[in-house]
Amino acid sequence: MKKLCHAVRLRWYFSLAEDIQDTGLLESMIERSSSYEERS
Repeated sequence: MKKLCHAVRLRWYFSLAEDIQDTGLLESMIERSSSYEERS
């Protein structure tokens, strides 16, 4: 039962990552975090 739950969670993460890539949100987050690191 635990394995099934883990598989569902993994699939949810992958679909979430695909949604982020589609919206370009991931790229903006990376740019924001890298510029934040340079500032500090």
